[in-house]
Amino acid sequence: MTGVQTCALPIWGILINTEASGNIIGGLNVGYGNLISGNAIVGVAIAGTGTRNNLVRGNLIGTALNGTDSIGNPLGIIINTGARANFIGGNLAGSKNTISANAVGVLIAGNGTDSNIVAGNYIGTDQAGSLALANEYGVIIEDSASFNIIGGGLRSEEHTSELQSHSFISYAVFCLKKKK
Repeated sequence: MTGVQTCALPIWGILINTEASGNIIGGLNVGYGNLISGNAIVGVAIAGTGTRNNLVRGNLIGTALNGTDSIGNPLGIIINTGARANFIGGNLAGSKNTISANAVGVLIAGNGTDSNIVAGNYIGTDQAGSLALANEYGVIIEDSASFNIIGGGLRSEEHTSELQSHSFISYAVFCLKKKK
């Protein structure tokens, strides 16, 4: 497989569910990241009460292997149904995910879905961050999700519930797609 075609893939590329914790999807070194594209519904799903402290880094989510062509997912990453304190990306070399060419790049939703951090990623660009490769929506936070952080230079990669009293977005790179 070359990473430039769509195959018949499952509903979820990767599912972390039901009290799963401490998992790492991808990695910092060349070749440790995953190509998570062309799935029927979701690239990466992190779901359920007690599902916490998982790390997703160094992956191509919605792009082809070259990081510039599209093989999108309807949802790039979803964190929901009470999952908390998960980290998407990071500020270490190699930790950036490219989350592009999906209908929704990142969706954080549901009561109890809190204290998640999405930082240091390219959302809506190619792997180099220089060309638009837009999602329909970059990041959506909804349905009572709270205390989540998008962007910013926060606490390296530690997980903590001592976050601000509201969700906020800062220092993120997004490309918006014009509706037809």
